[in-house]
Amino acid sequence: MSIVSRTLLATVVATTVAIAGCDSNDDTAEKAGKKIDEMVQSTQQAVKSTVESAKSTAEQGLEKTQQTLADAKETAAETAEAVKEKSKKVVEDTKAAAADAADAVAEKSSAIAEDTQKAAEDAKKALTPQ
Repeated sequence: MSIVSRTLLATVVATTVAIAGCDSNDDTAEKAGKKIDEMVQSTQQAVKSTVESAKSTAEQGLEKTQQTLADAKETAAETAEAVKEKSKKVVEDTKAAAADAADAVAEKSSAIAEDTQKAAEDAKKALTPQ
């Protein structure tokens, strides 16, 4: 049973008790009426307080949810940026390694070509009669 329901039930019970205790005396009826008015005001205040408390709790929950979402969004953006930077570095390193490998192959090829040419010249000299 909710707080509002309990408060209303207590008000009804108190009102019933107050009315049952009244006799035909106008003074007693007037006092009972005042007590009923006080109970109604008390009930209204309790309901208002409960609604305000629930509203405040909901607003706090919404604020926390929004902050968590903003934090998650920021973290995701930072992670994406870090991945982007790391990927650029990998690409740059790969290009540099490929260029170094190409240079090494070119140097070796050039050396082999020179050695082959020299060997060919030596073979030609050796086979040419003098």
